[in-house]
Amino acid sequence: MKLHILSPGDALVVLFLVFVCVPAVVTQGTKTQPAPKTPKRTGQGNANSACTEGVANLVGPTVSGTIRFLKQGASDTKVQIEVKGLKRGESSNFHIHEKPAGSDGRDCKAALDHFGVNGKKICKGRVRDQSTCQIGDLSGKSEPLSVRGNGQATVSYVDHVIDISKIIGLGVVVHEGNTKNTIACGNIFCKKK
Repeated sequence: MKLHILSPGDALVVLFLVFVCVPAVVTQGTKTQPAPKTPKRTGQGNANSACTEGVANLVGPTVSGTIRFLKQGASDTKVQIEVKGLKRGESSNFHIHEKPAGSDGRDCKAALDHFGVNGKKICKGRVRDQSTCQIGDLSGKSEPLSVRGNGQATVSYVDHVIDISKIIGLGVVVHEGNTKNTIACGNIFCKKK
């Protein structure tokens, strides 16, 4: 058997074939996958656009309760809040705030300011045009929580401004009377059916 030794020119041709042509042949049968598309976010809560019910469990040192946001029709939201442990004779405001109330829903100060201020005022209650109020001013669009004989308070009303998809993850804060002092809070989550 005769062994053939490559000349320097032949060696260059072989190297060219190995490094240029072989990878092209190997990858010819594989398809490259396009990068996954990132959904466009048009606003806060866009990922929750299918949510039809938001809930927050409200917790404080002596106060507890629940607030529900139920989608009704194309643009209305029924808001229902029930709270226990309020002081007799006290009337408490409640609002959606612009941030969560901490990771566990118990850090009321972390919720920062009211949601949806946009230069709008805090309303006095039962207003005809809710769009004149801050979006998060729930007691201003309805009425403050007023204690019944058993220490409980409930409010239920239809909100024409709130979009549930924009409030998921935000904090709800119950204030002591008409002050900025907080007595309970919780984060709004989407209740899956």
